[in-house]
Amino acid sequence: MAKVKTRDIRMIEIKDADRLLKFNTHPAQQPRFRRRHVEFLISEIKKRRFREGEISLALCVFDGNRKILVNGQHQLTAVSESGQPIMATYCEYEVFNEGDLAELYRTFDINYQRSVKNLLMAEMQALEVDWHPTVGILVLSAGCEINNLIQKPKNERVARLRDYIKEGDFINEIISPNGTLPAKEIAHIRRVPVIKAMMLTWQKSQSDAMKFWLMVRDGEGLNKQMPAHRLRDFLQTHSIHGGRVGNPARVVTGHEMTSRCMVAWNAFRKGTPTDLKYIPNNPVPKAL
Repeated sequence: MAKVKTRDIRMIEIKDADRLLKFNTHPAQQPRFRRRHVEFLISEIKKRRFREGEISLALCVFDGNRKILVNGQHQLTAVSESGQPIMATYCEYEVFNEGDLAELYRTFDINYQRSVKNLLMAEMQALEVDWHPTVGILVLSAGCEINNLIQKPKNERVARLRDYIKEGDFINEIISPNGTLPAKEIAHIRRVPVIKAMMLTWQKSQSDAMKFWLMVRDGEGLNKQMPAHRLRDFLQTHSIHGGRVGNPARVVTGHEMTSRCMVAWNAFRKGTPTDLKYIPNNPVPKAL
C-alpha cells in the first residue's frame, strides 16, 4: 500500500511544471493525454478561473527511489504552456512494489476521468503481463461477466485482472499470436461473449480448448458437420448489439452468442454433431 510522504499546498511555477513533467513516464499516462483538456485548462488559468489543482508523484522505493508522475500531467502542461503558475495540492507517495504503484494510479479520477483502459494498462504492467492491450480489455470484461462484477466500480473491476492471468495468457495466444491483432481474420472471435466462452472452456480442459478455438479461428481441416465449423460459420454471419462482422445476417444477444459457443464446445467434447440449438430463457450451458 502506498504511504503518504509529502502533502502540502504550494505554488507550481513554470520551472516546477517543467521539472515535474520529466517524471511523466508511466506507460498508462500518455494514452490518456487530451490536448483539448490542456487547452481548456490554459483558458481557465488565463481567465483566473482555475482554482486549486492536485499534483501527485510516486516515489518508487523498490526501484532506487525513482519518481513517477501519477496525477497532474494536464495541469502541469497547462502551466508550462500558459506561462502562469497555479496553486496545487502537492503529494508524494512511497510505493514499495509495482502493485502499490498500480493501486495508487487507480485512485486518481480527478477533473478528467480515467478510462478502464488507462487503469488496465497500469495493472498489466504491475502484473508483468505482455498481452496486447485489446486482449486485456476483452479478458477483463469477460472475467467480470463470468463473476457478475459488471456493476462494480471500475477500480474494483480492474483490480480483479490478477484472477484471470492464466486465462489471459491463453486468450492472448489465440487472438494475438505474434503480438499483433489481425483485424479481419479473427474478428469473429474477438468479442466479449466469445472470449467468455473461451475462458470457460479453458478452465475445463486447456488442451482441448487450444485445439477447439484454433479450429474456430482458422477453419483449417474442417468439414461442415464438425461443431467447430458450425460455430465458425455462425460467428462469421452474426453480430451482437448492432456490431458488424462482415455482412451479418442477424444480430444476436451476448447471451445467445456465448450459449451457442458452449453448445458447440460440448458437442466437440462428446464427438457428436450439433445444430447449435439455442433456448433463450435457459442459462448458458456449462462446459463439459
